[in-house]
Amino acid sequence: MFHKGDVIMRVNANGELEHMLSDIEAEVLRYVRASPHSVKLRDISRRLKSDMDEVYRIVGRLTTKGFLR
Repeated sequence: MFHKGDVIMRVNANGELEHMLSDIEAEVLRYVRASPHSVKLRDISRRLKSDMDEVYRIVGRLTTKGFLR
């Protein structure tokens, strides 16, 4: 499956769907999408026990890829 020219999902050798996001990108996306309102980078960082700078970069990548606005 493609999104804006990038592969985002594929079928692995066992016939199962795999997403092509890193584990941390998928976790950030799950957390943000599960919230009924906007979330702060600080909240994402605390929830995932990750560095604020790293969360900032991940959110930037997800925004560039079109997964977040």
